[in-house]
Amino acid sequence: MTHPQRLAHAKQLVATAGLSGIVQDPAPDMPSSPIRTALRAWGAVAPEASHHLVVQDDILTVPFMTDLVIKCVQRHPRAALAFYSNWNSRNGTLVRLAALAGASWIDAAPLEYTPTLALCLPADVARDFARHTTDPIAPDDDAAMARFLREREIPVLLSVPNVIEHMGVESLSGNNHHGIRRATCFYTGDEVIPRLVEGPHLRLPHWLPSLFQGEGFVLSEDAEGGPLGKVLPWEEGLQSLQARCSALAAALETEPPRHIQKVIVESFGVRYTNDLWAHGVMLGWQAAGAHRGSPPPDTHDPIRLKALESLGPSSLNADRRSALTEFEAQALTFYGSTSVAVGARSRSLGQRADRVPS
Repeated sequence: MTHPQRLAHAKQLVATAGLSGIVQDPAPDMPSSPIRTALRAWGAVAPEASHHLVVQDDILTVPFMTDLVIKCVQRHPRAALAFYSNWNSRNGTLVRLAALAGASWIDAAPLEYTPTLALCLPADVARDFARHTTDPIAPDDDAAMARFLREREIPVLLSVPNVIEHMGVESLSGNNHHGIRRATCFYTGDEVIPRLVEGPHLRLPHWLPSLFQGEGFVLSEDAEGGPLGKVLPWEEGLQSLQARCSALAAALETEPPRHIQKVIVESFGVRYTNDLWAHGVMLGWQAAGAHRGSPPPDTHDPIRLKALESLGPSSLNADRRSALTEFEAQALTFYGSTSVAVGARSRSLGQRADRVPS
C-alpha cells in the first residue's frame, strides 16, 4: 500500500520482494489517513488465496520475502504474522527478549497496536477486516487492526528476527515526532527462513521490563486480567510481583563496569544509567528462564547481537536519539550487553534455589 508520492519506491519494492501488486491511497489530496488505504489493500485478496500479505511503502525487506511468508504461514496458518516490530515499543521489547532467548517467534502484546508495516493474515480474516472496519476519526490502521484481531481472538505472532526495516523517510502520517524509527533486530542472512520455520515459539511472559523515553518500567497483568496492561516504575513493579527472589535481587545490585558507567552517566545522566542497567539485568534474567530445558542460545548469534545493538538507542527520547554519536551508541551497546549477561548468569546460577514467574 502506498501514497502517490512514494509510488516509485513501491514499484521497486514489488519487484525486489516478489509482491503481486500495488494499492494506492484512493484520496491522496485529502488529509492523511493510513487506514483509508489499508482498507483497500486488505480487501484486495486474490480469490484463490489462503493468506494475504500487506506491506507499507516506507520499508526495506529481504529479496526472498515471498518464499519466507509462504513457509511461515504453513507453520502458523491461523495467526496474524507481523514481520516488523518498532524498536521502542512493547512488541519491540518482546522481540528483543525472544532474540536473547534464541526463539524465532513470540506472542505479541495484546494491548498494544499491531505492527502493520508488513503483516500477513489468513485470507478470510483480511476480507473480514476490510468489510467490517470503518474509517474512524483516528486514522491509524495499526490501532484499528489491533482492536479487530482482539475482538476476533486472532493470535498475533512477531517474527524474530524482523525481516523488515523502516526507512528513514519523512512520515506522511504525522509521525515525525516519534523521531528515528527502526526495527528491533533487522536481519537478512540466509538462515532466516529455516530459523522461522523450525525455531522455538516463545509465549507471552507474565511480566516484562520496559525502558521507554529514558525511564524503566515493569509491565504485568492489570486489574482486569489484561496481559502486560499494568505499568509501574521498575522497582515498584518488581515488588508488586513479589519477583525479587534472592538471585534476581543480587543481580540487580551487581556493580556495573565503572569506566563505561562513567561514560553513560556523563552523556545521559544517573537516572537513565541506573534504569538501563536494571532493564538489561531483568531482560537477561527472563531470557535465561525462557530457554530452560534447552541449550542456551549462542552468544555470538547475529540476531541476538542486532537486538542488543538497538537496546540503548531505542530507549532514548526522540531528540536525544537523533543526536546520538557513534561512540555513545557503542558505549550503550556494551553497557546494555553487560547488564543482560549479568542477569542471564544470575538466573542460571540461582534457578535451582529460587522460583520466579517468567
